[in-house]
Amino acid sequence: THFYANNRQTVKGEQALLCSAIDYRGDAPYAVKHGNFNGRCLPEILDQNGFETYWYHGYTKEFFNRKEYHHSIGFEHIYAKEEFIADGYDENQDIGWGVPDKQLFSTVLNKLENHPKDKPFFAQVLTLTNNQPFDWNYGELNVPDNDYSEADPIYSNYQRGINYTDAALGEFWDGFIKSS
Repeated sequence: THFYANNRQTVKGEQALLCSAIDYRGDAPYAVKHGNFNGRCLPEILDQNGFETYWYHGYTKEFFNRKEYHHSIGFEHIYAKEEFIADGYDENQDIGWGVPDKQLFSTVLNKLENHPKDKPFFAQVLTLTNNQPFDWNYGELNVPDNDYSEADPIYSNYQRGINYTDAALGEFWDGFIKSS
């Protein structure tokens, strides 16, 4: 009956979004302090109702204890940087903290295309490229000019990151629509 999704720290935001439970801790997040979540979360509910549940991320699943924590909230399959590397990913391709969003989305699309068509699924894709300090080498981008483009280098970098992630999501979505 209530839904809450509000936090500036990603792992706390995931808890709010997926479990409708706000992590008020000022120190380490619940995922790190306790490991397992004590409550019902969307991935668990969907899993119990016949869905396959997937969590994808371009950084290590050890960060914020997601390996343990995300299983406890109901994600059956976790695919993070460790799996990318095991599948032959070269870390020299990293942008910022990990696997570039375009590579992440391409991998997700390939994995979901092999998912059985008669079984519903829920997948959370946590992008990484658009993360602080936003000054990564995104390659060639077509970022539209606006009043803030040159005024603040932090905002300009942020704008480039958003543009990169938006393009990656657009490519994924186009491929996803064609695959169905």
